[in-house]
Amino acid sequence: MCNLSEGIERKGIRKGMKRGMRKGMRRGMQLGEIRGVISVYRDLHLPEQKILQNLEEKFHLTPEEARQYLNQYKTQRHNYSPKAE
Repeated sequence: MCNLSEGIERKGIRKGMKRGMRKGMRRGMQLGEIRGVISVYRDLHLPEQKILQNLEEKFHLTPEEARQYLNQYKTQRHNYSPKAE
């Protein structure tokens, strides 16, 4: 019985890892899309309030979530330094 329970446990772990990876991939893709949208809106010189409104509508975010993404992107953008090739 020990082998059976170990096999079930391993199967459960693999299943959980796959779910976690899928969820992480979806989350990462959404974050990348949000960053891209913010970048484009900034390049178009949209007012911050309009950017926030568009983020809320496009990604179904609360005003607080949209503000957090916008602030997070500001911080990350200023810390970015591309590698010299």
